[in-house]
Amino acid sequence: MFTSSARLSSTALNINDLPTEVLEHVFLDLDIFVLLRIRRVCKLWYSLIPGDSPLLAEDLFLKPSHNLHAYSFTTSTMDLDFEINPPRNGHVDSNRLHSSLAFIDGLSMTRRCLGLIRTSEEIIFHPIILNFNYYVQGDQSGRPKLNLIPDKSAEPVKWRNMLVSMPPLTELRISQTWGGKAKVTCVLRAKDGVKLGDLIDTLLGWGAKEIDKSG
Repeated sequence: MFTSSARLSSTALNINDLPTEVLEHVFLDLDIFVLLRIRRVCKLWYSLIPGDSPLLAEDLFLKPSHNLHAYSFTTSTMDLDFEINPPRNGHVDSNRLHSSLAFIDGLSMTRRCLGLIRTSEEIIFHPIILNFNYYVQGDQSGRPKLNLIPDKSAEPVKWRNMLVSMPPLTELRISQTWGGKAKVTCVLRAKDGVKLGDLIDTLLGWGAKEIDKSG
């Protein structure tokens, strides 16, 4: 016996009719960038990602892992080494420096540092840290792949509010490598973990000073 297509369409299940717990399990299988995009699909998904789910908040690097026992086996301090190189265009435009933040072209994480964080088995670093040079270096037109201008909106789910790593690093030492030697230039400390926004803002100010010196 066949059922009319009209009847089938009237009884079809919409994905948003699924229980909240089921939707959360579906979302947990997605990577961080997909999660950020699908928050815009509808009001329900916006409210559920991360909503009250500690696991989704952890996947988005917004809150530390619920497994606090795991923290006792990992370090809470890390060194990140950076290099300051001349901008691609060969000169510094101080006005452009502050408006489009094009000076980020002269900033890069050292290969040695990238190798260490990518092979770390104890700490899971945020994708922006894992591919730091890709995200913060400008393209050929000097446009950064991240919106580096401070965002004062109340939106809690944004990259600036995300932790640098899981478990969170409570102390981050920023070093500059020059002539094969690294020198600590500043130290970031945060009881609940250093966030990407704190790191990027520090690097923006530091990089601007370095380029002003070379200009």
